[in-house]
Amino acid sequence: MQLPPDHLLGCHLAARDNMEAGYDKAQASRISVTESLHLIYQAASRGACRSTDNRCQSGRMTLWLVAPKLKELTKGLQLVFRGARFEKWIGDYGQQKEGKVEKVGQIVAGFLKQFDEDQVSTRALKSLVPELGELPKMSGTRAIDIALELEPSWMKEGRSLVRPFGAVTA
Repeated sequence: MQLPPDHLLGCHLAARDNMEAGYDKAQASRISVTESLHLIYQAASRGACRSTDNRCQSGRMTLWLVAPKLKELTKGLQLVFRGARFEKWIGDYGQQKEGKVEKVGQIVAGFLKQFDEDQVSTRALKSLVPELGELPKMSGTRAIDIALELEPSWMKEGRSLVRPFGAVTA
């Protein structure tokens, strides 16, 4: 569980004692990843200390991690978990393939990245991204959720998508 991006950025700005300090999209993303790394490290440390050897060294541990931005998290975790092996979990439920909903989610994310406004209703988004309008309602909702995972500067607010910090540049 993690705090919403706007809350994390607010905490960061408050810690700097300057609520009007500038920020960019990359900085907001780094703060989110850093917070996730901290939470993962805390949880893993709690699990590892449950069994120790006679030299007070923690035993071997398997940690399953399901999280967005896994590539970025893996880079950070390698710094503190030296010698750890990171593997993609492949379930036994058949071959995974990218479906239409995932492709539309990527298209929507690309659109949001280039969009100049700070808010767009989902209805308007369906007309601006025709592929989204062609999906059934629940599939469209899932495609939007995928887009929001890929483009974290946007979030859902009611029936609209908003960029809580306004247009930011990288």
